[in-house]
Amino acid sequence: MKKFEELSRESQYMAVEVLKEVIIESHKSRGDIDGQRIEYFAHSIREAFAALESERPEYGSGSSD
Repeated sequence: MKKFEELSRESQYMAVEVLKEVIIESHKSRGDIDGQRIEYFAHSIREAFAALESERPEYGSGSSD
């Protein structure tokens, strides 16, 4: 698995933007968000962008269409 720093600049930027939106939406819906949940979101988003960059068709435990 790639480290965040190994992603392209574009993917790094987009991953940060996605993480910001996830945190904002989670905060709006729950009223609070802890550091552990933020870490989980960040890890999941980094994995997703690494999968996109490697053109791996599957991500996570869901089935691919």
